[in-house]
Amino acid sequence: MTGYSHHGSTYDLIRDAGGDYVCYPRLRVLKLEHNPDFERYGSSVLPSVVPFPILRILSLTGRCPFGDDTVFRGNAATLESLVLKTNHDDIVKLVERGVFTPTSHPRLQCVKILHTGYYGSRHYASYVEYLSLLLSIAPNVAVRSFPCGESQPDIPSMISILGGYPNIQVLSLPEVYLSLWNAILLIKSLPLLSDLHSRTPYHIQLPANVREKELPVYMLSNYKPMGQRFRCWHISKTSAYVSETARFPLLLALICPNFDYCVPPKDEFREYMYELRRAIDSDGFKDHAPRLRRLLFSSWGY
Repeated sequence: MTGYSHHGSTYDLIRDAGGDYVCYPRLRVLKLEHNPDFERYGSSVLPSVVPFPILRILSLTGRCPFGDDTVFRGNAATLESLVLKTNHDDIVKLVERGVFTPTSHPRLQCVKILHTGYYGSRHYASYVEYLSLLLSIAPNVAVRSFPCGESQPDIPSMISILGGYPNIQVLSLPEVYLSLWNAILLIKSLPLLSDLHSRTPYHIQLPANVREKELPVYMLSNYKPMGQRFRCWHISKTSAYVSETARFPLLLALICPNFDYCVPPKDEFREYMYELRRAIDSDGFKDHAPRLRRLLFSSWGY
């Protein structure tokens, strides 16, 4: 057996009918959803059993199973992908127990922290502090996905923290609104970043003494070239007008030489493509139409 999805009692998973602990020496993919026994067993710590020694993909939804680090034992050298949708305090416990260190998981390439429902606690009062905790889970991982919480974080502080992890290549912040200028700051802070997932506000704040039609020239004069690796922006949600949103990728395309893909929300795709064409033909952009049409054509096929 190489893959298994479990929905029931996690304790039944690692004990046989006689009550002895069992091992799954060939299990590579494990998905655990919900843990009805957590309240009953949550304070216990199991003996040093290693039930999943060669896991490559692990997905946990609900409270952390067994109330300790059992599911992570023995597979640090093989784990490649980790998805956690669990309680904030469970994540704190995993970090504090030393499950993750800078060198503990050499093959881990993807860490996705899905919405935990609540990120504040007695341990971490702000999202930025919580983000620092999440980044400490295998700090050299290239693919990262983080929840935001109920309110928008302090974006400059968030970007400052993320800039300390230059190996990030794919970053998903699906609940965070990034202005054009914050997106530029983020891309400059992460030199290997190729794919970004975020929300966009509808309004581009113009720099002082710069008119709207002068913005493309301003971008070229002040920012080109940057983000040599940056190639794709997935927009998870826009805040208002698609006509305004369509200008964001055009401005990035002028200064990021390899940025060719912008993926809007599915329900806005046709309107977005229409507005993108209109924007390319407008004053300020039409002089750069050959470069910008690359963005138009490639987004269709992404």
